[in-house]
Amino acid sequence: MTTATRHPSIVKALNLALAETGCTKEQAVSMVISALVDAGIPIQQAMDSVLGPGTYQEIADATWEALQPA
Repeated sequence: MTTATRHPSIVKALNLALAETGCTKEQAVSMVISALVDAGIPIQQAMDSVLGPGTYQEIADATWEALQPA
């Protein structure tokens, strides 16, 4: 997956999720993506904002390939 500079508000949300809930990094990422989607942000944009540009497409492509018959 691509590493990217996150918007400061995304970093703040991730840090808040980690500090306030005691959750894992993966759980914090999921919580922030979920909050963005709940706020009306398309899933692709939410995932790319939190995990880096192109992440959604990488996951979609890998999933598609995994589900194809051998």
